[in-house]
Amino acid sequence: MGPTTSFLLPPRASPVLTYDKVPYWALPDLLGLFMSKLGRSPAGANKRNFYLPLTAVDGMWCKKLIGEGVTPYEGDFFLGASRGAYSLHSERPWLAVVDRARFGVIKSEPLTLAGWSLARSPCMECRKKKDGTPFGRCAETYPFCKLLKTCGKGQAEKVNGLALSRPYLSSPHYDDRLSGPIWARLWKPCLNCKELIRIHGGKYENFLVATGSAGAPP
Repeated sequence: MGPTTSFLLPPRASPVLTYDKVPYWALPDLLGLFMSKLGRSPAGANKRNFYLPLTAVDGMWCKKLIGEGVTPYEGDFFLGASRGAYSLHSERPWLAVVDRARFGVIKSEPLTLAGWSLARSPCMECRKKKDGTPFGRCAETYPFCKLLKTCGKGQAEKVNGLALSRPYLSSPHYDDRLSGPIWARLWKPCLNCKELIRIHGGKYENFLVATGSAGAPP
């Protein structure tokens, strides 16, 4: 290698896998794809008895992997992993490549018509552009692509979702209490996700922390 050797990545990242015309790059997202294709949710499944525990298990497996993301039928679900944890090292050129790639996953005509792009998002508008988060960083990226983006408004209104942050990973067992480490680490949709829900005809109320918590002990 000489002094003129370039270490910059090409403007486009080659995906590890393309499944159903959607590219994947990261192991956590591939795990989410695998677990989401195991089958539909069982009868009577809801946020408390199936989707939240499943998401918690998915997070545990993601931790193991990285060391520390057609019209849906009733019962379909999809898991995803966040890229936000890596944003602290934004000077690395490959992160910009991944940002562009993940934005490409959720890019749609409604998103473009609403005036949004990789360089402009609700989070960027709310905060300074330098500190704001672009579309595609959240764990909802692939679930939005596979569920909300591919169905009409009537179906989109039936889609539910949740976001579980990683601090719960230190818990030695699953705790169903509302005051426990699982429910306490649920996040409401960020401004970017809220806008994606809106433009694709989803119901914001279906993604709130308290939705589906009925019956959980205090």
